[in-house]
Amino acid sequence: MSDRLLTIPEVAEITRLSVWTIRRAIDAGELRGIRIRSRVRVSRNDLGAWLDAGSTAPVPTVSRREPAYRRTQPPADSFRARARARHGSRAPR
Repeated sequence: MSDRLLTIPEVAEITRLSVWTIRRAIDAGELRGIRIRSRVRVSRNDLGAWLDAGSTAPVPTVSRREPAYRRTQPPADSFRARARARHGSRAPR
């Protein structure tokens, strides 16, 4: 085995994540950990595979388009229309 095993704090330092995040990833089975007696180690290959699995493709940009709805005037007999007619611009919109 030529691959150097890393401790959890070393993995946390490399990834700039917390130790607890690394432990949770190991406990959840996302990151493969090797238990040696009561210690947990992670191989560099497993760390690389975990990081590659978490990589994402760039998100395509969304072009601006018209809103799905348009503001319409309330019906003339609605409470809001009557309030606007009575109070003018002071009525809430």
